[in-house]
Amino acid sequence: MCNVFYMVVELCCRRGLSVDLKRELLRLLDEDEEFRYAVAGRIGILEILKRLDRLEEGQNRLWEEVRDMRITLNRACLKINAFILVMVGC
Repeated sequence: MCNVFYMVVELCCRRGLSVDLKRELLRLLDEDEEFRYAVAGRIGILEILKRLDRLEEGQNRLWEEVRDMRITLNRACLKINAFILVMVGC
């Protein structure tokens, strides 16, 4: 978001756009997700954002798997400990 902000400001300054138009563009970038993605797509970073979203989803799935594996491991440890106590006779 920060880079887009500076790019818009620089573009506005070079083009001699009015202060009101500059403010409106920056407000839209802050508040309007659809506009923000349109600008991102126009400057070529939309695909990067989509890839980051997919990576985040994959990472979340991996953490769910880790959590499930820890639960399974903890259950197995409890069973092993119970078995050891039975074998030792405690």
